[in-house]
Amino acid sequence: MRKEVAWSIANITAESAETVPACLTTGLIKSLILHMMHDVNIVKRECIWALTNALAKATPELVQSIEDYGYFMASNYALE
Repeated sequence: MRKEVAWSIANITAESAETVPACLTTGLIKSLILHMMHDVNIVKRECIWALTNALAKATPELVQSIEDYGYFMASNYALE
């Protein structure tokens, strides 16, 4: 179920730039980062897709906000 939720969020973050702030303010980004660090690989992969989509559409300010949640540290952790 977690994989499908992360996959759905990846589709949402791929939609448009307007979805990224909503995902940030609702806590979805923070949750994706946590799952990217501590879940099984198949879930981690979907979280990485969702976050990559979000970063591709994000403004510099939103990228900084996502980094403030520890995205880049978490991505290094997920690749180990």
